[in-house]
Amino acid sequence: DVNSVAVLEAIDIEFLERVAALGRRYGKKRIQAPMLMTPKYIERSLDVFPLEFLEFTTSHIVVWGRDFFEGLGFEKSDVRAACERDLKSLLMKARRGYLTSLNDARRLKSLIIELTNAALPIIRGLVYLVDAEAPPAKADLVAACGRHLAISAGPFESALSMRSANAKPSFEHLQDVFSDIYNQTEAAADEADRA
Repeated sequence: DVNSVAVLEAIDIEFLERVAALGRRYGKKRIQAPMLMTPKYIERSLDVFPLEFLEFTTSHIVVWGRDFFEGLGFEKSDVRAACERDLKSLLMKARRGYLTSLNDARRLKSLIIELTNAALPIIRGLVYLVDAEAPPAKADLVAACGRHLAISAGPFESALSMRSANAKPSFEHLQDVFSDIYNQTEAAADEADRA
């Protein structure tokens, strides 16, 4: 899953139309459209999207030009509020997803992977809040979560290991992993709410 960002001085409709014209050709090559931003947009959005920009600062590669994500600063209150909001949203997604998994192992595995992928930026934010290093690699980030937070890394490590198409855990194991992820997410949401 590779996302690209183009930072431009200005973005107008004419430019968007020129880029959109390339969409069909690159879409056939499975290349997603880049996120388009201006320096002003980045500066004015750090308080609204701190977790997203924290992800950018941690795991990005500059292909050409200036690095607009280096040295960004975040208010801890903004990061905390975003973590709380996203954790509570994740709980709603987990509840609904579990109800619609219909005791189907394939669906439950897919839900666990989806929840884990959504949890990783939040975990990065929580690690940031305790002034610890949040490594870019997913497995290392989950390990950091276990070291620096009152959240068990175990269920997230299990979820990362089952991302392989060959992994076919039993439904009972999936239920246990889901339950652990759900409980850890609920505890983290409560902690973020009290902070």
